[in-house]
Amino acid sequence: IGDFFARTLKDGARTFEDPGPTGLLSPCDGMLVAAGTMDFGNPTVQQVKGATYEADVFLGQSPFRKYGDPKAQPPETVRYAVLY
Repeated sequence: IGDFFARTLKDGARTFEDPGPTGLLSPCDGMLVAAGTMDFGNPTVQQVKGATYEADVFLGQSPFRKYGDPKAQPPETVRYAVLY
């Protein structure tokens, strides 16, 4: 299993195309183990190593806070994906 985490890639081993507006590019090799949505009333990330986490604890800040533009509304729903 150590080879999965520490191996040298050959040049051109990873090529990327534009995933489009609904795609996902991963910066690492891995397997999708959980995906879902969270909303303001239930801001949890499900099943990360068998546990459920509050989003602000897991991320270090709430994904529902406003960013940048003070007139911007925070999102009502946030999508997440957990890769191992």
